Amino acid sequence: MTRNSIFIGIPTLMACVMLLSGCTAEEMDVQNTKRSTEIRLTASMQQTTRSASSLQDTQVSTAVAVGVYGVAGGNTIANGDNTAYSVDNNHQLSTESAMAWPESGSVTIYAYAPRQESWSYSLDAKTFTVAADQSSDAGYLASDLIYAKVTPTDQNTVNLAFAHKLSRIVLTLQTDEGTSLTDATVKIVGTKPSTVFTLTDGSIGAATGTAADITIGSGVSVGASSSTTLYGVLVPQTISANTTMIEVTAGGKVWRYHFSSDAVFVGGKSHSASITVSSNSFTSTIGGNATEPAN
Repeated sequence: MTRNSIFIGIPTLMACVMLLSGCTAEEMDVQNTKRSTEIRLTASMQQTTRSASSLQDTQVSTAVAVGVYGVAGGNTIANGDNTAYSVDNNHQLSTESAMAWPESGSVTIYAYAPRQESWSYSLDAKTFTVAADQSSDAGYLASDLIYAKVTPTDQNTVNLAFAHKLSRIVLTLQTDEGTSLTDATVKIVGTKPSTVFTLTDGSIGAATGTAADITIGSGVSVGASSSTTLYGVLVPQTISANTTMIEVTAGGKVWRYHFSSDAVFVGGKSHSASITVSSNSFTSTIGGNATEPAN
């Protein structure tokens, strides 16, 4: 083979490759440009002393949709108005319609979960309500409002560091040596379920709405002298002393529990509490100090 035939063969080979791939040179350039300008996102949870024993403590759950906004000059960029992203096990965010870096100027990225379909971008506060049934993973995650905001200084992959906005109660339910529970229902009683959430700074307002119950355990069975741990998310608020807050129902019996002092539930914090179910007492105090969050 002559030198001329070699140089003739190389472009011919490249043309064949493009033909086989179904792409023209122009189309390949467009694809490369899209890849280089796409805003790539990852997700993490801000460092916390929370234990890793419940959902969404150390990483954003793959079971929730994340709403993402890209805002430049006070307006959303293309594909940057509450776009739905999913999270994989490697903490990568993906969507069918990714945002692209603006040709000039900066962009601020806001993100939250669980995504609400109607939350288009605005400066107005939006109402968020926790689920009345949090006995399943789906109900808990639908209530665990998390938020992130970042203004990138370069066009590298952007990490969204999410923070919890509401309060969590970690309830240890114990039984004494003469009591066991079968198919019990456990509820947080009489808390206000809603708040307003401001997207631009992640702030939340006071608890609102008609006081309602939150089921945090359904079909719970605990043997005598045993325990289990239940989790619930509630809007930050203060529960007055001696007000029933936890209710356990099983076998036609109802146990009610209250704090002996005002319980102050703080946003972004986890509060530990404990109750003991006994056949000898159907009204008792809740252990733990809810006025001082554990973490």
